[in-house]
Amino acid sequence: RDCGGLEETLGRRLEMPHGVRDRYRELRRIGRSQGTLYIADVGDIIEGICGHYPGQTFSVELNRRDQVKLARRLLVECIKLWAPDFEKVVCLSVPSNHGELRGPAGKKLTDDADDDGLAIMEQVHDIVRENPALAHVNFVIPHDEMVVVLDVHGTTIAWCHAHKAERSAAQGGIPQGKVRSWWRDQGFGELPAGDARVLITGHYHAFSVIDFGPKIHVQCPTADPGSKWFSDSAGANSAPGTLTLVAAGGRITDLQVV
Repeated sequence: RDCGGLEETLGRRLEMPHGVRDRYRELRRIGRSQGTLYIADVGDIIEGICGHYPGQTFSVELNRRDQVKLARRLLVECIKLWAPDFEKVVCLSVPSNHGELRGPAGKKLTDDADDDGLAIMEQVHDIVRENPALAHVNFVIPHDEMVVVLDVHGTTIAWCHAHKAERSAAQGGIPQGKVRSWWRDQGFGELPAGDARVLITGHYHAFSVIDFGPKIHVQCPTADPGSKWFSDSAGANSAPGTLTLVAAGGRITDLQVV
């Protein structure tokens, strides 16, 4: 309920699909080719109800069922609004920490595959499949893999939530340094994320872009309006929004938070 809570967040999320549509139409007017739309949920699409931080059960405004229902309906509405404007649409999701099923003690109760974000995207898949007008909408939904790696018109992009990077040693004194260490180790282990030119993550909330030479890490902003706990400890909150960008030919361009 911090910083306006559900009412403020939902108000912005209902405006967001139209802002994204305005953005890609603006990019088309200046000559950006857009054959395929990628809709990526990089995690924590719901807040969960217990086990992640003190006071969570008291402060969360919706129960788990209502959170899932709201997220599902918002995703479906986005797809219905955007899909007619594209030749092909790819929807993807990745596991995240707030999607985990946890008990009051904070312990994870099941496996990585039992994730609310993945389950919501599966529900959206089933809904979309019933609409012939959305036959060009495709889905990439992992089983328990933490990373999705795709070739996006010549740019290899990896998406993950990045909560697994918490175990990595921070570089440069910033949270994104943990992601760099984790990403480097993925390459050392010859895992798919190590081959990506671009890594797009959630988890850390504050929007940033860090150039590591041949590789680029893009940290997405959060959709929530902020946290009293974070502002009390860090002095500020990041601006909420939805990240949009264009990918092709080994590059990403036109980054904008809507």
